[in-house]
Amino acid sequence: MAGPTVGSATDPARPVLPDGLVFADAYSRFAAYLLDGVLISALVSIPPAVLGLYATSSTYPPEPMARATFIGVTIFTLAIQAAYFLWFWTAGRRATPGQRVFGIQVGNAFDGRPLTMTQAITRWLAMGWWLNILVLLPFLSLAIAAYAVSFAWLAVVAVSIVLSPTKQGIHDRLARSALVRPAGPTNRWAIGCVWLYVAFGVFGLVMLALAASMLNLLSGIDRSSIYPPGMDPFDFLGQQIREFWPY
Repeated sequence: MAGPTVGSATDPARPVLPDGLVFADAYSRFAAYLLDGVLISALVSIPPAVLGLYATSSTYPPEPMARATFIGVTIFTLAIQAAYFLWFWTAGRRATPGQRVFGIQVGNAFDGRPLTMTQAITRWLAMGWWLNILVLLPFLSLAIAAYAVSFAWLAVVAVSIVLSPTKQGIHDRLARSALVRPAGPTNRWAIGCVWLYVAFGVFGLVMLALAASMLNLLSGIDRSSIYPPGMDPFDFLGQQIREFWPY
């Protein structure tokens, strides 16, 4: 990646790109994260599945996943995610596989050099993914708060990318990083990918709201008249939640 120069006559703090490069647009960046998320999901799902950690009994309802398994899988997931981004952001790699699909490269904001490991760690920490480690504490209220704060922080980071003229989000500013791509039209399928993901997210929220409404409706009904003994899925859900967060 050809490096930007330091500042300009009008704004000495803003990176200036050489001809042929532009700051990576928000759509391409978000779509790249979605692709990386799919790859990371595969990386973190295959080993536990091979080890039989996701194995369930042939009877219904299955036994709840043990809290120790939940802790191990969560730590393993965060470790793989951190290693994935730190590896691809540093040295001569400059981009994750998802970023490469859209021609994106990441580097030092003011000289274009590859990120140092310190910059990469700062960038990853500023994304807020590490907040998910708090869900391992045995308190349901804290787990809900951790999920909510993590989601809200990612939204703040996304908005900071969109609003920045150089598309440098909060994490980029803290790590002194910038993302660029070859000049040219925005990838249309990146836009479609992002909006498809948004549609799935909205659908998921609608289904969650419907499920909550159903739970509220069924709370006043004798569910034993609906489900055979031991087959109530809401009982299984409650058992799983109590196994993960007993307090």
